[in-house]
Amino acid sequence: MSTRTITLQIVNALGLHARPAAQLAQLAGRAKGGVWIARGAEKINAGSLLDILTLGCMQGETITLSADDTADLDILEQMAGLVRSGFGEP
Repeated sequence: MSTRTITLQIVNALGLHARPAAQLAQLAGRAKGGVWIARGAEKINAGSLLDILTLGCMQGETITLSADDTADLDILEQMAGLVRSGFGEP
């Protein structure tokens, strides 16, 4: 069971394409426990670039980030910050 969840909307025009997905996976890879991304009923390992890309998240869609370990809350917040900022894209 996750210790924390954050629900966000994808704001960048191209959605979770390769570059933003790689940024999320890189952050999640630093976690001590599991970090997850869910879209609807589908929940994937946020440390896997391929899994993130298979979600097919487009602009306007809602995702939920979650972490299994309280030690990873900072990583979860950094990931949420990337999503909120649109990954620095227009």
